[in-house]
Amino acid sequence: MSGNIVTVFGALFIVAGAVLLAGPVYGFTSLAADRGVSMETASGENAYIGVVPSDSAIDGPNDESEVAAITNNLESDITALEVDIAFSSGGGDLEATVPETLGRNATGSVLVACSSRGGPRGPETTTVTVTVEEAIADGVTVTGITVESELTYECNPGGSGPPGGNPGGPGNGGSTVGGGEVRNGDVSSDGDVTSGWDSEITGDVDTGGDASMGDSSTVGGNIDADGTVTTGWDSEVSEDVRAGGDVSTGSSSRVGGDIDADGSVTTGWDAEVGGDITAGGDVTISDSSTVGGKITADGNVETGWNSEVGDDITAGGDVVIGGDSTIRGDINADGDVVVKWGAVVEGDIDAGGSTTISDGADVTGDVESN
Repeated sequence: MSGNIVTVFGALFIVAGAVLLAGPVYGFTSLAADRGVSMETASGENAYIGVVPSDSAIDGPNDESEVAAITNNLESDITALEVDIAFSSGGGDLEATVPETLGRNATGSVLVACSSRGGPRGPETTTVTVTVEEAIADGVTVTGITVESELTYECNPGGSGPPGGNPGGPGNGGSTVGGGEVRNGDVSSDGDVTSGWDSEITGDVDTGGDASMGDSSTVGGNIDADGTVTTGWDSEVSEDVRAGGDVSTGSSSRVGGDIDADGSVTTGWDAEVGGDITAGGDVTISDSSTVGGKITADGNVETGWNSEVGDDITAGGDVVIGGDSTIRGDINADGDVVVKWGAVVEGDIDAGGSTTISDGADVTGDVESN
């Protein structure tokens, strides 16, 4: 048998810490095995436990990146894998996910993501130290593998521009309001307007392009965009939203006034629209959402479970009312109307197509359909 074969007897421990491994790929530094087990020593990617570091970047609070890959080259599954992660800086803003087991010949990723949307504005760099403290397989324990990688991360994006200035937006002459920034007055641009997480614009947003508002952001006035409008989770627009394209509001968001879109309108879960919705396309109201006024759409209208509409629904297509929802006006549709279980329609239904009312639903007014 070649010199690369090591036979381990009794409680013999083989320490390979003095072995120099080529490149940034590391194998084991200590291994214990049961009596009679023969193993071939190796280094690099062919080590018993191959750990390959990877320099990478996290581009925002919802992104994640692989900083190392761990490969099991043993002859059996790793049933317990203990991996320690350390950051040279920024550890309070970052969190790691590590594999706890690995099948034979399987590879698992060590992933790092932002733990919050805090930290300094702009990109930061940290050294990530990945240590395999212990990997236990059938009769074999591998310990003491350490690698390092460089990670560039930005958990508080959008704040690196000059305070109160116009950093140039998305590259089309637009305007960007950074995360955590308060912009007093109106924001007007021929290009796109983007605001970061937890930002505030005290006045109106008027843009010749798209408007994209970040999570937990606030607009104190109206949004008027020639393109699309997107608002983030837990965001608020105090007055009206008008768009030449589609409008999409985030979950738990609020629009105090009307939404008027040439395209389609979609609300997130538990969203609120204080006024009317008018759309040139479809209108989709997600579960547990509320519309204070009426809905008028050239296309279809669908409301989710436990939603509420405070006035009439008029659609050029079909209307579907979700279970346990309440419509406090009439429904007029050129297409079909479906009222699901537990829903309440306090007005009339007039459908150009068929009308389907599920058991447990309640329609107070008259029902007419073709």
